Amino acid sequence: MAQKRRRSRNFLTLVAIALIAAAMAYSFWPKPALVDLGTVGRGPLMVTIDEEGQTRVRDITLMSAPTTGSLERITLRSGDAIDKGQRIAGISPAVPGMMEEVIVAPAEGQVLQIYQAGGALVVAGSPILEIGDIQSDLEVVVDLLSSDAVAIEVGAPVLLGGWGGGTTLEGVVARIDPVATTRISALGVQEQRVDVTIDFTGPSEERQGLGHGFRLEARIVQWSDDAALLAPASALFRENGVWSVFRVAEGIAYLTPVEVGHSDGIHTEILRGLGEGELVVLYPSSSLVDGGAVAERAAE
Repeated sequence: MAQKRRRSRNFLTLVAIALIAAAMAYSFWPKPALVDLGTVGRGPLMVTIDEEGQTRVRDITLMSAPTTGSLERITLRSGDAIDKGQRIAGISPAVPGMMEEVIVAPAEGQVLQIYQAGGALVVAGSPILEIGDIQSDLEVVVDLLSSDAVAIEVGAPVLLGGWGGGTTLEGVVARIDPVATTRISALGVQEQRVDVTIDFTGPSEERQGLGHGFRLEARIVQWSDDAALLAPASALFRENGVWSVFRVAEGIAYLTPVEVGHSDGIHTEILRGLGEGELVVLYPSSSLVDGGAVAERAAE
């Protein structure tokens, strides 16, 4: 009987030792590193050069006083529509005996700016008002750094927003000035700037309310692809001078060199090294090693 009790105690002791050993082994066993994962997939990618621009009427007609005399009061106001041949004002010559000179609009459009309201003496050649066609003759001028200007081409599509209309207008680069000018930035830095002219491509009804000298934001498309192979830009890092990612398969992270193309700062085009649907580690830490076990961090 005593012998049976000793055997029972020995068995229980062995079981306890085994449990303690298992617990210690589990506590010291390497645990998978918790990581955030992203997926490689296909989608649209666009690389743009963004800059503020300003609208202007392409062909502005400046009307001047044809003679010295008393200009009658002009009833038109800035923004008023005007027809070709419409009488604008008359000038009574300062020289007695001469007939009144009548100023008529040479083209239809809108009054952009009035320099002389009338009711006073004007000298021949003095500017009176400007006329332009806002509806069909409006364009955009963007002031680019010369280093950005050489990266675009005439015919490049442009997205125009931030003008207050609530929609994005479409345009195209019509002209890139061949001469740069030196200008001082708001930070006091000397820069070489180039004027780029953009034509609207959509109907004028889309830009109702947009006038001469209005501000907007231009995004000139430098490159685009509707079905590029994309990886999150946060997964990429440099390893021995080569762009790399940690590709994850069956819970193991593999250091993988890749060849990259364009990037918009959020997604990066993958030219070689990854396939569609593969998982990559986002924001990989310096402690992550090739072949290390990983597990996806649970969403909070």
